[in-house]
Amino acid sequence: RVEFVDCSNLIRLVRMVKTAAEIGWLERAAAIGEEAAHASLADARVGGSMRDLVQRFRVEVAQRGADLDHFAFGVKGMGLATETDYIAVEGDACYIDYGCVYQYYCSDSGLTLAFSPLSDEWARKYEALYACLRAGTRAMVPGARASTVPAAMWEVLHEYGISASFPHGHGLGLEVRDYPILVADTGLRICDECVDEPADLPLEADMVLNLEAMVFALGLASVHIEQSFVVGREGGRALTVQDRTRP
Repeated sequence: RVEFVDCSNLIRLVRMVKTAAEIGWLERAAAIGEEAAHASLADARVGGSMRDLVQRFRVEVAQRGADLDHFAFGVKGMGLATETDYIAVEGDACYIDYGCVYQYYCSDSGLTLAFSPLSDEWARKYEALYACLRAGTRAMVPGARASTVPAAMWEVLHEYGISASFPHGHGLGLEVRDYPILVADTGLRICDECVDEPADLPLEADMVLNLEAMVFALGLASVHIEQSFVVGREGGRALTVQDRTRP
């Protein structure tokens, strides 16, 4: 006389707040992803293949005891790709997004790879992304609704005159995109047979959240910034050391 019900969303809600052990695994995953990405991108050069960078990232992640989750890039502002033989040319500025899995826990990060100094216009766009990430980090405090974080990011982008972007965030843990989802309040709800909650969830201490923002220009370039944080009373604390002050 047992009835089995769907509690998948309840489980995802329960695991939003991380234990000290989980934060430790997430910190190590983030560090591995960062180390592997920088080792890979050190090989980037005009005339080189993007596919070679992906393969180097795979090797670097494996040597550190983790598994590949993703390594994606944007070429000429034309969306994202994970498999391509594109050969870099002078002046390219590319969106790079990467992550790995360590002890079942995911990392997710990103940056901008520039093959020559950015023009004043694109440097200004990147400056806007950096400022917007910092604003989102400051808004990441216990009790704030998830939607307040992208709202703070959008406010900064608008100050820079940028309206074509998608600054947002998401939880990070056993899945690379988990609850809470940091977007504008849609009025939608998180439901299963055990729980029914507004999707615009309140943030809690020790949630691990990822923030990202990007600007694409079709046929030209793309710039990107992305980093993961632990929610605390003073805002987000970076999971690992990541210099995002410049592309």
